[in-house]
Amino acid sequence: MAGLPTSEMKPGGGYVMCLHDQIKHLEAENAELRAALWKIANPIAAMQRDVPEGHDFNGHMAIAIADKPYYYTDIARAALDAAKEAQS
Repeated sequence: MAGLPTSEMKPGGGYVMCLHDQIKHLEAENAELRAALWKIANPIAAMQRDVPEGHDFNGHMAIAIADKPYYYTDIARAALDAAKEAQS
């Protein structure tokens, strides 16, 4: 394992497990950020998808909400905050 700090190499493949955990974490973070981007790119479809069962979708309200910049910044900030919190 050339190039790896010896303090990070552990018997029994501990370093490999650590990398595997990091990869899984990054894949999950990537999926969450991509989902947020999808919501930003497809606001009406995202709102329609997220309507609770038993409730009606109000297209006029969705369009009014989608016209507001804060709708997009709220999605982006929530995704970035979740990613930052997961790193802590």
